[in-house]
Amino acid sequence: MLPRYSADMAASQRNQVQVVRCKGCKRCVPISVEAVISSITVRCPVCMERRSYVVCSEVFLGQPSWEVMRVLQGRG
Repeated sequence: MLPRYSADMAASQRNQVQVVRCKGCKRCVPISVEAVISSITVRCPVCMERRSYVVCSEVFLGQPSWEVMRVLQGRG
């Protein structure tokens, strides 16, 4: 297993996590994908919609939307 952060990575790359763009509100929602699977189901904490996403095409590295993080931290 590769280390999560490498010493030669830029700071902007270290702050990126696996996210999906919510199909309802279009915000980036952080996810955890451990194994290679065909699809995942994610509930958006902002619009509360549960949707399915294809791992190989709809999961990408990015930063979660600030609205999503605010809700997940309990301040939304």
